Amino acid sequence: MGLSPNWVYAVDADTLLVSTVFKRIKRGKLIFDAHEFFEESPEIIDKKFIRKTWSNIIHWGTANADLCLSVAPILSEVLSKKYKVKFHSIRNLPTKKIFPNTYTDRPKVIWYQGVLNIGRGLELMIEAMLSLPEYECWIAGDGDISDQLHKLAEKLNLGARIKFFGKLTPEELALLNTKALIGINLLEGKSLNYYYSLANKTFDYIQAGLPTLHMNFPEYQNLIAEYPVGILLSECTPEEISASVKSLEDPTLYHQMFLACQQAANVLVWDNESGILVELLQNLENKNEDPSSLQPK
Repeated sequence: MGLSPNWVYAVDADTLLVSTVFKRIKRGKLIFDAHEFFEESPEIIDKKFIRKTWSNIIHWGTANADLCLSVAPILSEVLSKKYKVKFHSIRNLPTKKIFPNTYTDRPKVIWYQGVLNIGRGLELMIEAMLSLPEYECWIAGDGDISDQLHKLAEKLNLGARIKFFGKLTPEELALLNTKALIGINLLEGKSLNYYYSLANKTFDYIQAGLPTLHMNFPEYQNLIAEYPVGILLSECTPEEISASVKSLEDPTLYHQMFLACQQAANVLVWDNESGILVELLQNLENKNEDPSSLQPK
């Protein structure tokens, strides 16, 4: 399927303003793909003027969009109600990887991959390491609090057990995360952006056969109800993190979660999700309809 050159695909709100202007000038079609609940992100949640400005941009952009997408079913419902435009859910699933044959040789490593920003529980994970003397924590990524995390690790005399890998390629991530024992996807709940999230790393951890600590938020509740691939934390504290890590030392529980990852890894892949996007784009290209009426078959 070849798209007309006057189509524009806006990825997140920070590209929506210029994309909407482009659509109005070219009289083409605009697709808005919201990867997050942008105006509820922790970086701007307490900045009233900035938050209001982004809210106005998103309302204007979605009113002009021909198709709106988001990365999770529940978030799509929330955005649809807020902006009065239908959002379709297209999960950002990975391509199929070679699933690990075993986990028995894995060292006691807790793994995080992603952006190093506020609200992701990384400071609390480092503090939890004081109660987990047999473990190392490997952190892959970069972000606004990278220096702060390095300093905290040194302050707590954990420098030898906290390893920072910086930015890695997808291939490097896929190699290293299979060498860990436990994944973490920790979020602080005051941000609705995090509360309604379905992080990409969730599915990368599944491909790696990596039982993971998730927050007890809606999308992770739904995921683990279907595929018990991890533990849901009721709160993001060093004590809760430490207790959850120790609970995974139960060999029966860990084995069950590894098998659940294996099952989910065959289903939660881009080959099984991409058809929804292709059909929506084909409908939009072939029919002159209100995009809110477009539904994948």
